[in-house]
Amino acid sequence: MKRTSTLILLTLLLIGCSKAPIVNEEPNPTPPVEEPEVEVFRSVFSGEVIEEGAMYKPLSVIIENSAAARPHSGLSEADIVYEFTVDGFQITRFLAIFNSSVPNKIGPVRSGRIPFIEIAKQWMLPFVHYGAAETGQGDAYSIIRNTRWPIRFDGVSGLNHSYFYRDTTRRAPHNAYFRGFDALAKVEEMDVKEHFAFDEASNIEGDVVSKVSFRYSGQLINSYEYDRTSGKYDRFINGSPMLDLNNGNKITVKNVLVIHAPHRSAEVHNYALIDFRGEGKAEFFIEGKHEVGVWKNENNLIQFYKESGEEIVLLPGNTWIQVVHEDVKITVSE
Repeated sequence: MKRTSTLILLTLLLIGCSKAPIVNEEPNPTPPVEEPEVEVFRSVFSGEVIEEGAMYKPLSVIIENSAAARPHSGLSEADIVYEFTVDGFQITRFLAIFNSSVPNKIGPVRSGRIPFIEIAKQWMLPFVHYGAAETGQGDAYSIIRNTRWPIRFDGVSGLNHSYFYRDTTRRAPHNAYFRGFDALAKVEEMDVKEHFAFDEASNIEGDVVSKVSFRYSGQLINSYEYDRTSGKYDRFINGSPMLDLNNGNKITVKNVLVIHAPHRSAEVHNYALIDFRGEGKAEFFIEGKHEVGVWKNENNLIQFYKESGEEIVLLPGNTWIQVVHEDVKITVSE
């Protein structure tokens, strides 16, 4: 009995002195590897992603917008379009900038006015026009001729005029067109400074607005209606969809900007002269939202800011800029 008890005691002692069971602990987790930030290069015209160091072959074209000029050709392919009041303050014309896609029928092309030239000079792109005003305070031709454009196409003076033609289905002067794609053979690749900030998300934080209209006169009411499915604005003129005669497509717009600027008339033709100096009120319509901010002419370059001073960020796509005076009635609706 004694021996058995001793064995039992020894066994218990051995068990008590044995090592504790090993617990398999998880190894220290490897810290996540931070991906290097990839720099994205975007087109200065559309904000679309491009290769580093990519060059441009753009055109800036003055296009008529009277009733006899509609439907237009090529505007659905423009990256940027400015709309200005012209002679008599009843109708408008466009300064359209093409780069991403350049159609071979653009127009009707019309003559230049000083506000167009002032904006075109901010871009300094190949410039296309059909003559220009030459009277007194409205003398745009002198400014055009004294500007060192990369290249100029003028259907009146004969400068590179072979790319212009008349469409016999329309009456003059509403039938001058430009072979844009063919003309690129004369355009050298160029670098262009940035005018807008682009990103995949905008910083617009304003009210939700589905429609905005601009009543330039009793003859002309432009409007934009936001389509949430496409994420673009459908453009209308006097209540009818704005169409491109080249392809039958509706004009749709990704970003709509508004420049409020002082206007005055000059000479017997009542040329519209616009003061782009300094700064003024601006409005932004992006992604169905509306925000009021400011435009500033800094070093001869108009840029757009929120009231806080932060630069407006546009979405990749096309941009239309409405230049308006105090008598243009703007109506917004949810």
